[in-house]
Amino acid sequence: MRKRKDKLERFSTARIDAAIERGRAALAGAGRFEFADLIRADREARDKRDRRR
Repeated sequence: MRKRKDKLERFSTARIDAAIERGRAALAGAGRFEFADLIRADREARDKRDRRR
Protein backbone atom coordinates (compact mmCIF):
# COMPACT_ATOMS: atom_id res chain seq x y z
CA MET A 1 0.00 0.00 0.00
CA ARG A 2 1.32 3.42 -0.95
CA LYS A 3 1.80 5.95 1.81
CA ARG A 4 -0.41 9.00 1.30
CA LYS A 5 1.32 12.35 1.64
CA ASP A 6 -0.45 15.47 2.77
CA LYS A 7 -0.60 18.05 -0.03
CA LEU A 8 0.98 20.72 2.16
CA GLU A 9 4.12 18.65 2.48
CA ARG A 10 4.84 19.16 -1.20
CA PHE A 11 5.27 22.92 -0.93
CA SER A 12 8.33 24.61 0.44
CA THR A 13 8.12 27.23 3.14
CA ALA A 14 9.30 29.82 0.63
CA ARG A 15 6.38 29.03 -1.71
CA ILE A 16 3.89 29.27 1.14
CA ASP A 17 5.39 32.58 2.32
CA ALA A 18 5.24 33.93 -1.24
CA ALA A 19 1.57 32.94 -1.55
CA ILE A 20 0.73 34.64 1.74
CA GLU A 21 2.54 37.78 0.61
CA ARG A 22 0.62 37.79 -2.70
CA GLY A 23 -2.63 37.48 -0.76
CA ARG A 24 -1.70 40.36 1.51
CA ALA A 25 -0.76 42.50 -1.49
CA ALA A 26 -4.09 41.71 -3.16
CA LEU A 27 -6.03 42.70 -0.03
CA ALA A 28 -4.00 45.84 0.60
CA GLY A 29 -5.94 47.73 -2.05
CA ALA A 30 -9.31 46.68 -0.66
CA GLY A 31 -9.30 49.48 1.89
CA ARG A 32 -10.77 49.52 5.35
CA PHE A 33 -14.37 48.89 6.24
CA GLU A 34 -16.44 48.72 9.36
CA PHE A 35 -18.03 45.37 10.03
CA ALA A 36 -20.86 47.11 11.89
CA ASP A 37 -21.72 49.00 8.70
CA LEU A 38 -22.06 45.72 6.79
CA ILE A 39 -24.30 44.23 9.47
CA ARG A 40 -26.45 47.37 9.56
CA ALA A 41 -26.86 47.42 5.77
CA ASP A 42 -27.84 43.74 5.75
CA ARG A 43 -30.34 44.24 8.56
CA GLU A 44 -31.89 47.26 6.82
CA ALA A 45 -32.24 45.32 3.56
CA ARG A 46 -33.96 42.43 5.37
CA ASP A 47 -36.28 44.81 7.23
CA LYS A 48 -37.20 46.52 3.95
CA ARG A 49 -38.05 43.13 2.37
CA ASP A 50 -40.10 42.14 5.40
CA ARG A 51 -42.13 45.37 5.29
CA ARG A 52 -43.11 44.63 1.67
CA ARG A 53 -44.78 41.34 2.61
